[in-house]
Amino acid sequence: MTQQLISLTATIDLMDKSEDLKINFETAIIDAINEVFTTLGENVKRVIYIFLENNYGIKKEQIPRKIEDFSTAIESIFGDAAKLVELKIMEKLQGKAKGYKYKSRSNEIFFTEYLAALQSYLD
Repeated sequence: MTQQLISLTATIDLMDKSEDLKINFETAIIDAINEVFTTLGENVKRVIYIFLENNYGIKKEQIPRKIEDFSTAIESIFGDAAKLVELKIMEKLQGKAKGYKYKSRSNEIFFTEYLAALQSYLD
């Protein structure tokens, strides 16, 4: 897990943003989450989305606007493995946001902090 954390650590360089690299934050995060959930199987993915909506009032399309609630729900669903799910989502987002570099304020990467920085970068 430490190796995955280190591979995502870099610096934010807002000057490298170009029109070619722009992506829509909401679309990117929904796609990244969907891709990660798909790796768990279609039935599992469907159950996770149902659980999110029924227990947390979060529809799939609302996730980008309810990141804190989504993170709490993921922790509830996956327990300690939630960090791995979050890392996989960040990895997928990193691949979509070409040129984006991120540096955590501490030695740890926090999912919500990463997403807030990415959203600021893309806006």
